Amino acid sequence: MVQNQKSVYEKLGVKRIINAKGCVTTLGGSLMKPEVLDAMADASRHHVHLNELLTKASNRIAELTGAEAAFISSGAAACLLLTAAGCLTGKNESAVLKLPSLSTERNEFLVSIVDEHSYVQQAFRTSGGKVISVGDKNNVSVEDYADAINSNTAALLFFYGEQSKSQLVEVVELGKKEGIPVIVDAASQLPPKSNLYDLIEIGADLVVFSGGKGIGGPQCSGIILGRKDLVDACAMNASPNSAIGRALKVGKEEIVGLVTALENFVETDEDQLLNEWTNRANTILQSADGISKIGTDIKYYPKGGSHTPVEPVAIISLLDLENAAERIQEKLVSGDPSIEIDIEGNSLVIGTMSLKNGDAEIIARKLSEAYKML
Repeated sequence: MVQNQKSVYEKLGVKRIINAKGCVTTLGGSLMKPEVLDAMADASRHHVHLNELLTKASNRIAELTGAEAAFISSGAAACLLLTAAGCLTGKNESAVLKLPSLSTERNEFLVSIVDEHSYVQQAFRTSGGKVISVGDKNNVSVEDYADAINSNTAALLFFYGEQSKSQLVEVVELGKKEGIPVIVDAASQLPPKSNLYDLIEIGADLVVFSGGKGIGGPQCSGIILGRKDLVDACAMNASPNSAIGRALKVGKEEIVGLVTALENFVETDEDQLLNEWTNRANTILQSADGISKIGTDIKYYPKGGSHTPVEPVAIISLLDLENAAERIQEKLVSGDPSIEIDIEGNSLVIGTMSLKNGDAEIIARKLSEAYKML
């Protein structure tokens, strides 16, 4: 029997971390459940026709979500590029083969700048589209979209989370009135699982979710939900076809893993999940009990969420202790184990949804040690 066998990360010299920031791409997304990993391992043992697998897996996702159609690609950013391509080409095979060259002037995407991720705008430009910025960094209104619409407008992009559900209703009404598709970027807006259904029911034409965040699937997976004609157009532009999305390849293992994760996700008891996360937050906050210069609170993200669960986040305010948040953050990151947290001003912001069992207790212990240096 082999003793003390090194993990794959130890062999590579990569440091494992406790992730108290959330399902962010730079920290590897979410952790997959054993049944998802088992499904991926099973998928790896056989050859299949990938287009058949994509079609039947996508049909299963449409069935689970109630959407007219669905498609799977290699992540939410990949899905956004495909939605852009689908809006530009429709189901015209000749146009699919020519992207990013266009035979139409209807190539402008109205993109609000409340979300500043450059790769989102790059996805739309890569497809051959032109990005027209609307609103400002703090707000975008339906009037901002309406004022920018012209005969060249191909679609409206809406950032759900940064923009509210009530705003989406107004933007969808505008899109229907003008005959222009509305694309919703909801990459990280799960849970609650109601978002899988509500955004389509509101009337959004295409909705994009990450597979590797709240769903708990492979990080290199994403879902497009929406109108069948547009989803079919997205699929024509995607791998394994000879099209602009060929580079956005998603493997048979990720496809099967994503479907398995989504099947589990829609059966999740969200009240139980919220209680589990809240208990973790309370465990972390107990580290500051009896310390007069430290205030504690639990806030729920995304802020102003109208549906539960939204993530309970432990907030530890270091009041008048100058630069204390930065010093504690640095100590946690450099420690063993390394702990990744966020800070806002002079407060520690410690997420709960990406923690494993026992992580909250480790964080609380390390925080207690860190307070001693203040």
